[in-house]
Amino acid sequence: MARETLNPRAVASSGDMPLSEAGPLDSPMPNGAAIAAILAAAIGCAVLGLIIPLAEAIIPLKNALNWWNPGGPLVGKTSVSVIAYFVSWFVLHRMWKDRDIEFATIWKVSLVLLAIGFIGTFPLFFELFTAH
Repeated sequence: MARETLNPRAVASSGDMPLSEAGPLDSPMPNGAAIAAILAAAIGCAVLGLIIPLAEAIIPLKNALNWWNPGGPLVGKTSVSVIAYFVSWFVLHRMWKDRDIEFATIWKVSLVLLAIGFIGTFPLFFELFTAH
């Protein structure tokens, strides 16, 4: 499915060619880099939403995520999520930067990953997994 994009050369500032005669570009700008950033952000959110309940359920994991005592395990949880974002963004960007990716599919996947992130960070949910 090609996107219609106006040819900037056909829309001259001198007004030589009216907008109605401007044709589509032969090669539209690929959207892969933007789609990679959207999906990577959703992956980072999902990692946070998964690591919080896991750290509540698994005490050794919670202790391993305590990278800085004043901040506690929250520092490790958020840092792992940021690392997951940057790694997934780097990989997806390298794979998709010159491609035109179907936005609707990635958007739906991103919404599911964002929902996982939101639910996993909701206290009423992750406190269900607290080890006693």
